[in-house]
Amino acid sequence: MRSLRFNLGRPGARLASLAWLASVAGVLASLWPAPVQAQPRRLALVIGNSTYPAWPALDACRTAVNGMSASLRRAGFEVTERVNPSNGQMGSAISDFADAVGRGGDTVAVAYVCGYAVALDSRVFLMPASANLTRDTDALSQGILSRQFVNAMTRPGARSGLILLDLVALPGSAGTLPLPGLIDPATLGGKGFAVVQTLGALPAGTTELAATASAAITPGATDWKAVTQSLRSKLPSSARRAVLVHDPVDAGPANTNASTAATPAPAATALGAADMRRVQLALQRLGYYGGKVDGVVGPDTLAAVRRYQHELRSEMTGQLSAEQAARLLKDSQ
Repeated sequence: MRSLRFNLGRPGARLASLAWLASVAGVLASLWPAPVQAQPRRLALVIGNSTYPAWPALDACRTAVNGMSASLRRAGFEVTERVNPSNGQMGSAISDFADAVGRGGDTVAVAYVCGYAVALDSRVFLMPASANLTRDTDALSQGILSRQFVNAMTRPGARSGLILLDLVALPGSAGTLPLPGLIDPATLGGKGFAVVQTLGALPAGTTELAATASAAITPGATDWKAVTQSLRSKLPSSARRAVLVHDPVDAGPANTNASTAATPAPAATALGAADMRRVQLALQRLGYYGGKVDGVVGPDTLAAVRRYQHELRSEMTGQLSAEQAARLLKDSQ
């Protein structure tokens, strides 16, 4: 095969050769695929509590979970689904979700939960499927504070987020849950939030919030303003439901959780098996923990530690600082 030779000696030949090379380069560039724009990771946590030991079943919550999960998967989300989780399982799912959002670096996140809820001291606690309250204060040890979903969404890695709470007040509890206290615009910033409390029985089939949100969430969506505005217009408060919606705002990169910034979490301390057994026993005596006292840090232990940290008004990391461990042991004596 003859090799190509370029006569670069004469000026005219040099110009012709350079022009030919430029045209070839242009053709090759047109055939080369353009670099793909990196897309944010899309994560979703979907939880439905439909069967309880002491309260009427919420069949609509199971249907709602199926519909939300399918809709989010179609929209390109990696979905973690939990149906009828225990307290420890539900707390662990939220913690794992928060960690995944924080690790993502550039994440679009959605969290949905459906089930019973109860108010205690103006705070709303979500009831896992294992909950069975004999007194109001049992919500502290058996419930999941709704604030945990906000904490998960406000991790630095979350570009945008949407929190959806589908709640039914416990039978026999007093009226409407304190929904306004769930929303702190300064903390939520660019995250959307919608909570619907069904007053009375849930409808047959899925819930109204799940049906409306499933239809509004589309592939590629990263700004939840359109979704929250759709929820507001299609689900107004009425005699059968109480609704509260927060539209996401342009918070900018400097907007952080003021309370977290002002009060950094104490440094966690590594506990051996013997010390962890003492911690579990102390948590058990105070009513936060109902598992085995075996020194193994499992989901139930983490959930109990987070509830104790909540009572201390500390960040609920699930890992005790030395000061927190010392106070726990003292409180349990």
